[in-house]
Amino acid sequence: MPKILKKHLNQSIMLMVIFIDLNMFFIGIKRIDLSCE
Repeated sequence: MPKILKKHLNQSIMLMVIFIDLNMFFIGIKRIDLSCE
């Protein structure tokens, strides 16, 4: 059971990291758009 829990935790961390990366990416695009105007 703990092994399954650990695997689930790792997947959750990976999803969080991907989500944060996407947010940073979109924030970067928005800043570029604002600086171009």
